[in-house]
Amino acid sequence: STLFPYTTLFRSRQRKAAMAEALSTQEWQQIREIAHAIKGSATSFGYPQLSKIAESIQLMIDDEKLDEVPALAEELLRAMEGALP
Repeated sequence: STLFPYTTLFRSRQRKAAMAEALSTQEWQQIREIAHAIKGSATSFGYPQLSKIAESIQLMIDDEKLDEVPALAEELLRAMEGALP
């Protein structure tokens, strides 16, 4: 369907905005869920670096290394900006 790329792009922009919001309020579980969704999408669409960063965020939250999450989340947001048209 011709809507597929646009739908995916819209979802990616929504996730990027949601990640930034969750990061600003330190909603760790929400950040983890968004990172999980980004990881799956990034893998499917050929963005291995995005997937790797998103996975690292999940692992840091799982390991309760929360002090490392903001920098990784910012890196993910920058990488998403570069990947999105």
